[in-house]
Amino acid sequence: MKPISSPFSQINRIAALAAGLFFALATAWQARAQPSLISAQPGDGATQVPLTASVVFIFDTPMEPLLAIHATDTAPFAAGSILWTGNINPGSFQNTWNAENTILTCDYTGNLPPGAVITWKINPSNALIKLGAEEDQFPANPASGTFTTVGEACDPDGIPDAYGTVGLFKSVTYLQTSAAAPVLKSDELPGLSVIVLSPDVNAVTGASFTKPGSATQITITNLLGFGFINAEEFTTQAPLDAAYPNGTYSFTLNRATPPSPSAFSMPMPAASSYPLTPQITNFLLGQAIDPTQAFVLSFNGFTGSTGADFIQLTIADSLGNTVLSAPDLCLPLVLLRTATSFTIPANTLQAGKTYTARLSYSRSFYSSTTSPPSFASNGALTRQTVFALATTGGVVVPPPQISGAGFQGGFFGFTAGNLVAGTTYNVEYSTTLLPNSWNLIQPITLPSGTSTPIVDVTSNPTTGQRFYRVIKP
Repeated sequence: MKPISSPFSQINRIAALAAGLFFALATAWQARAQPSLISAQPGDGATQVPLTASVVFIFDTPMEPLLAIHATDTAPFAAGSILWTGNINPGSFQNTWNAENTILTCDYTGNLPPGAVITWKINPSNALIKLGAEEDQFPANPASGTFTTVGEACDPDGIPDAYGTVGLFKSVTYLQTSAAAPVLKSDELPGLSVIVLSPDVNAVTGASFTKPGSATQITITNLLGFGFINAEEFTTQAPLDAAYPNGTYSFTLNRATPPSPSAFSMPMPAASSYPLTPQITNFLLGQAIDPTQAFVLSFNGFTGSTGADFIQLTIADSLGNTVLSAPDLCLPLVLLRTATSFTIPANTLQAGKTYTARLSYSRSFYSSTTSPPSFASNGALTRQTVFALATTGGVVVPPPQISGAGFQGGFFGFTAGNLVAGTTYNVEYSTTLLPNSWNLIQPITLPSGTSTPIVDVTSNPTTGQRFYRVIKP
């Protein structure tokens, strides 16, 4: 299914290139082999996987939790360390590590797509961020797997996956930071975006367009072989509309094989056709959301919208991963163009977090799956407002600071810092990292200060590899 229900989700997708009261540490005095993935569930080749299934990865070495970042293969570069096929929304995964940081459980918000073939790969070759051990070691070889979910595939737009995409969009972005009216967003200026993505058959080898009243062909830039994209920004909406006025925009797509080229046009309406600026009407309530409860987000509404116009809401976490996108008829999450509110389902957001949300009103002036053939083509004028959402709850525990690790008087020891004064911790070791394999060395309580020396009196230079953790029981 081609995701054309929101043209700006395509642009954002292309532009996107780039804990509780427990913490663990692994310290050893012998060199270790590179970490490996022991197993994954669902297993490779599994079928009829429930839509509510978690994806679980088990490693033989403690891993660095913050490096488990999800991405999809629909972007020209894979920014994350766990790469998924495009039928997955990477922002919908919630990561949970076991106490030893050896088992990663990935829970998908809502349901996995039905009847879908889902492929994952850890540390693909083009990953900008790699998942590795706490000692900055990375798996020697990327691991991958594929499974198929139960049910029938969801394809609400009816557009074949093999189709290409053509888009012509003008957008003005605002920022809302209080209950007052939004203002122009200074770091996301008004602009024109043009995009051409090839269909699976008869690829596009070159693309251009002409503005109304002009015969000059404007080349659409080939972005590293992924697609053809042009984007131009202006200080305000007025120069944008002056540079790209209303009228007929003609496109020429050169193709690998005849018929070549493909030619068609889009009629862009006047600047008076822009939708009004979206505004959140319960902004203050959105800064203290209880994530365990459903939250009704209210807004001014897209007055004057007609049949092909649409609203879109997206919510992204601090890493830019989308945790909610509406409308999404496959979940389903309904957001009608006539809506003045949207209910964020309970447990969509995490406690103690701040999210970046974007509400878009789009005036659609062109939509076709036949002109040109084998393309989903769209044109829209959009106004969108960016705003923050924040949740209550959550406890932030700083990670420990380890120093002075080594043998001291024949015993292995280290200093554990950045602890909470007056709190009791257990210091434990394991030789295998398996469940129930942890041995208590000593309980510690810090009446004052935030660091303490740790000595393992059961160790000696011939004991062998050990992993250590400092944990609040």
